Amino acid sequence: MRATPVENSGRQEAMGRVWPLAGRLALPAILLVAFALRVYRLGDKNIWWDEGLAIWAVRKSLLGTTLWTASDVHPPLYFWTLWGWVRLAGESEFAARFISAIWGMLTVAAAYALGVRIGGRRVGLLGALLLALSRFHIWWSQEMRMYILATLAATLTLYAAVRWLEESPAGQGRGSHAWLAGYVVAAAASLYTIYVAALAPLVANGYAAAVLARLPARERRPAALRWLAAQAAAVLLFIPWLLLALPRMRTWSVAEPFSFRLFLKLYAVLLSLGISTDIERYVPFVLPFGAVLLAGLATLAHRRREPGPAGGRAVWLFVLGLGLLPLTIFVLTRFPHLYYTPRVEARYLLLFAPLFCLFLAWSAVRLAARWRPLALAAVAVTLAPMLVFLPGHYTDRYLKDDAQTMAHILGACARPEDAILLISGNRYPIFGYYYERIVPAERRLPVLLLPRTSCFTEENVAAELEEAIGGRRRLWVVAYEVGIQDPSFLSLAWLDAHYPRAFTHQMGHNALILYGDAAEPLVAERAGLRPQHRLAVQAGGLELLGYDLPAIEYQAGDTVDLGLYHAGEAPAAVRIDWMRSSGELLDSVEQEWSPTGSAARRATARFDVWPWYPAGDTEFLLRWSGADGASHSLRVAGPYVRSGPGSIRVEGIPQPLEATLAGGVRLRGFDLHRPIREGVAEARPGEELVLDLFWEATEAVGQDYTVFTQLVGSAHNPDTGGPVWGQHDGPPVGGSYPTGRWKPGQTIVDRHVLKIDPDAPAGEYELHVGMYLLATLERLPVQRADGSTGGDHIVPARLRVIR
Repeated sequence: MRATPVENSGRQEAMGRVWPLAGRLALPAILLVAFALRVYRLGDKNIWWDEGLAIWAVRKSLLGTTLWTASDVHPPLYFWTLWGWVRLAGESEFAARFISAIWGMLTVAAAYALGVRIGGRRVGLLGALLLALSRFHIWWSQEMRMYILATLAATLTLYAAVRWLEESPAGQGRGSHAWLAGYVVAAAASLYTIYVAALAPLVANGYAAAVLARLPARERRPAALRWLAAQAAAVLLFIPWLLLALPRMRTWSVAEPFSFRLFLKLYAVLLSLGISTDIERYVPFVLPFGAVLLAGLATLAHRRREPGPAGGRAVWLFVLGLGLLPLTIFVLTRFPHLYYTPRVEARYLLLFAPLFCLFLAWSAVRLAARWRPLALAAVAVTLAPMLVFLPGHYTDRYLKDDAQTMAHILGACARPEDAILLISGNRYPIFGYYYERIVPAERRLPVLLLPRTSCFTEENVAAELEEAIGGRRRLWVVAYEVGIQDPSFLSLAWLDAHYPRAFTHQMGHNALILYGDAAEPLVAERAGLRPQHRLAVQAGGLELLGYDLPAIEYQAGDTVDLGLYHAGEAPAAVRIDWMRSSGELLDSVEQEWSPTGSAARRATARFDVWPWYPAGDTEFLLRWSGADGASHSLRVAGPYVRSGPGSIRVEGIPQPLEATLAGGVRLRGFDLHRPIREGVAEARPGEELVLDLFWEATEAVGQDYTVFTQLVGSAHNPDTGGPVWGQHDGPPVGGSYPTGRWKPGQTIVDRHVLKIDPDAPAGEYELHVGMYLLATLERLPVQRADGSTGGDHIVPARLRVIR
């Protein structure tokens, strides 16, 4: 049934009301998306060296920050803004980075404004959307560095230049002087942020030359003079900084030879997908972006009169910006004797990322004017890969326990007469960030940075350490990436030879070590105790004062360090269970806590995060028997276990099984990762069988056993001298969790991969699983329900080999 003219008129009137509203909401919606993507997991990443250095710099006075920057390799504008920001918002990972997220969102807004000027509102909106979703731009909007501020300043520089040139190069239009003054401020801000941002006014000058060349001669000269005066004003604003910095600036180079072809691939992959590693793998995904740009350029062959610089002049702006930056960066790496010639890195290529997004948007809009389906396809092939690869940026963003536990221990247990030595000293920005954030000023001891020379040698190690120790009886050593300045570990060897170790807290390849005679190394004064989480629990003669849990998320391969502060007049036997919120035991630790008298003591419960731990919330259950003979318990919130690259995704036990081996080991089930029908799976010769075994200790296992998994048939295999056609033996969990450490009630997922012999004949086979003692090769017998034993292996499944 056809609509009446009145109905059609009503629909058109309604659409006429909807579309203007949608148009007004489009930019705010894009900016909201840009902001959300830049603050999402903003603080969920550890401070890295450059960020730590930035915090270290802005902890000085404003003058001290300025003078330090003058001797560094970057101008001061970012440090000035960060100096004020951290005093307002704080130094947490989230707070200190938040200003970068703001700069990033403002850059999206500036890109919109520039896009409107060079191609119209649709170019501005689409370009802003692409930049809002740009992984490359989001990446550096979440870093405490100056590159995103430089990108904002560069975009504003180009916008002010285009605006002035578009509105009134002859100086007769309204607002002409304001936009030229805005250009001077933006260009000077670019120069004051990073030196390579001088390319922004350079690109603006190239664009201005193209625009001014088309003016009538009587207008060109005064416009050019005003433009040149603006350049001189920007340079004059920058000269005071150069006079201060040039005599102080360090000259160093780490530039390395780099293939220009590989460099261009890196540039293309970064702008398109925001990925800087394994770039050859991602080059095919960049090709659609190039196709869209080429299609947009092809539309210039069909010349039409277009308002503003939407045609050839816009392309000139894109080509200048996107071409000049990589060429400059690459050329600089060819001259290692300049003031500062760094190696090629992603951050130096961010400056004109907004131009790339606007170039894509400009191309799509021009295609839409010719054939809309082609424009829609262009938008789809650019947005799709950006959206597909964007989540990868957040995958590894989680806050790890880097130096936080070290700082907590020092804050609680270091004494005023102790010394703290940081080896290697050039890691001071990272350690110093956490140490000064966590330890209150009244508890903070000076940290001596070692070595004082470039590295420890046989000749200087004794003299440097003796001078640093200065006769103190106790010294804390923060061994943080020691191999950087002490590759032979001479410092630790010297200390071990001259002082006893009283305490060691190992954190991967780093460690906190207490040297000296200290019978009670982790005793703390209650008056100055500041645990991360306070408790006030007193029961059975034991008092729990608080605990430290530096991170809120952990994943496979991490170690959870739970620091517990306690006091008491009597000894206590304490068990700490780490459990899922559902009550399933993950791990447990048993400790004997001795009396502390009037002081407090710090105890550490360590838990490994194994790959099979399911994602979810956890908790700690503390249980102890007090002097009154009664049992007491306390639950405290634990961290969230997240899925990581090393996680084994397990949803329950796919193939439940109840089989027990003598010695307190039970096989609860398995997963063969392939269909099993009526107890039989199928495979072909040469294939790999991925077998996950779900073990459980029914009691404390007194030995470290080796697991064997075999594929056993009826035919003789000459290679094995028996009926075995596939086999894998090894300690559980690749040797990282031997059976002697298993806790009763804990489920362990143990993966083995068996390769079926390529010559295995078709037929029926059995999977044999069991354990043996490596020293004697004696297998554990299978234990029957009645307690008797029989056989030396479990048969969890049968396999049919087909050809």
